[in-house]
Amino acid sequence: MVNPMTKILANFLVYLAIVVVPQWSRAVEQETIGMVLGEPVYRDQLADLAEDDLHSEIYTLFVTPVLEKYLVENQKELEPTNTDINRFMLYYQKQHEKELRGKKQEMAKKMESIMAELNTDSISQTRKEELIGELFFLKSELEPPGIDYAMFVLPHWKLHNHFYKRYGGGRILWQQRGVEAFDAHYKWIKEQESSGVFVFLDTNLQNKFYHYWMSQDHGTNLISDKKRI
Repeated sequence: MVNPMTKILANFLVYLAIVVVPQWSRAVEQETIGMVLGEPVYRDQLADLAEDDLHSEIYTLFVTPVLEKYLVENQKELEPTNTDINRFMLYYQKQHEKELRGKKQEMAKKMESIMAELNTDSISQTRKEELIGELFFLKSELEPPGIDYAMFVLPHWKLHNHFYKRYGGGRILWQQRGVEAFDAHYKWIKEQESSGVFVFLDTNLQNKFYHYWMSQDHGTNLISDKKRI
C-alpha cells in the first residue's frame, strides 16, 4: 500500500516539473528590453532581422501601440472626413488624366493587339495567362485611383501634416505611402519617450532605432528645401 504522503509528494513534484519549472525558465530567459504603456517588451518579441529591417520591427513594438492610442485621442482631427476624401480623389483624378495624355491611344492599340491574340486558336494556356495579366494591368492603368487608395494614403498624410504643423516643420521624406514629416515625427517620438510613455532598457537597441533619423542615408528622398515642401 502506497503511503498517502508519498503520493501527494509525487503529485507535487509532477506539478513542479510540468507547470512551475517551465514558467520559471521562460521568465528567466525573457530579457526585458523596454516598457510601452506600462507593459514590458521582451527580447524574444524581436524578429531575427537584418540591420536595415530592424528599425521597422522596433517601431512596431515600441511606437505603434503609443501611436494607436494617440490616434484614438485625436480621432476628430486625424480621421479623414468625406470632404478630405472627395478632394483627394478629385486631385488624383486630374493628375491621372494629365499623366494619361498622349498615352491613351497607344494603350488602346496595345489592348486591341492583346484581344486579337487571345482570340487565336493556336494560343497556349501559358501565353493566354500572360496576356490576360497584361490586359488587366492596362485596364487598371486607365482607371484613376479610387477610394481604397484614398483610404490608404489619407490617414498617413493627415497624421504627418499634423506632426509637421505641431512639431516645428523641418525636413520631409518621400515614402511609398506619401510624405513623412521626418523631423517633426522624430520630435513627437522623443516627446513620448521623454514623458515615459515608452522606455528603452537596451541602449544599443535604442541607438539602432534612432539611426534612421540621426545617420541613415535617405538620399534625394529627404527634402530640406522649403520651396519644395
